[in-house]
Amino acid sequence: MVRQDTGEPQYVNAADGEWLPETPGSWDKQAAKYTPPRQAASSRSTLAPGRLALTAERFDPYDNLLWMTGESVAVDTSSFIAKLKASKQLVYATSGQDRTYSFPLAVYGYQTWTGGSSSQASEPGNAVYVVTSSDSTMRVIALDALTSSGKFTAY
Repeated sequence: MVRQDTGEPQYVNAADGEWLPETPGSWDKQAAKYTPPRQAASSRSTLAPGRLALTAERFDPYDNLLWMTGESVAVDTSSFIAKLKASKQLVYATSGQDRTYSFPLAVYGYQTWTGGSSSQASEPGNAVYVVTSSDSTMRVIALDALTSSGKFTAY
């Protein structure tokens, strides 16, 4: 959010500087629906990170737009890893009637955080994180945070 002397704040994509078609009202409406990931790892968490598992090389979803017409891939904590391993690459895009824009995320890996000696990501109390990136930065985002506000499609 950028505040200028001229009035209402404006919103900008921090990654590329593009002005977004948001208003304070549309931003607040979307923010009100946000809930923290159910299994988020934090400094107070007893979960321990596993190693990153990459299923493909970094890619740009805009290199091939056929994912936009593809069927969404239904995923949850117990099925995400198997579906990513089968497809190698997925694209995540936000969706919903409250969205004024959507940015695709290239998904090409995962990381599990487990509580104890078990390595099964689907067990209760464990968390799955999605590996994505932009041109130069890798991000790891809680799967729970993504599944509630968008969809995955095969690339």
